[in-house]
Amino acid sequence: MKSENHADGQPARLAGEFLADMAAELKAWLGKNAAEGRDAGNQWELTAVLADGTRICVSRLSAHGCSCIAIEGELAGGGLGMLISHFHSVQFLASYSPDSAKAKQKREIGFHTGMGKEIKISQQENRKS
Repeated sequence: MKSENHADGQPARLAGEFLADMAAELKAWLGKNAAEGRDAGNQWELTAVLADGTRICVSRLSAHGCSCIAIEGELAGGGLGMLISHFHSVQFLASYSPDSAKAKQKREIGFHTGMGKEIKISQQENRKS
């Protein structure tokens, strides 16, 4: 299913297209940082930031219909959470922080586009050896 245009002629994006584009952008950013050695000793994470300031350290994103996404991950207080939201209502922050004992765990995010593919991004795939 391909998205159509809005009344102003701009293409409407489906949630799956948004996730696929975001995964590609994140992979490119991680690859650039790895190539430049900026990731040495650091752990990346993707955080969903909601309008009320709630933060979710993302472990899985999936398209949920045409305009919603499901976000699964760990809340700032350590609990697990899942949010289903219109994809225009959430901001995402990709960042690095120093490796810690907790962060040494394999870090991987699954982007489930609903368009017949899953895109996985892992901590190790972009690191320089």
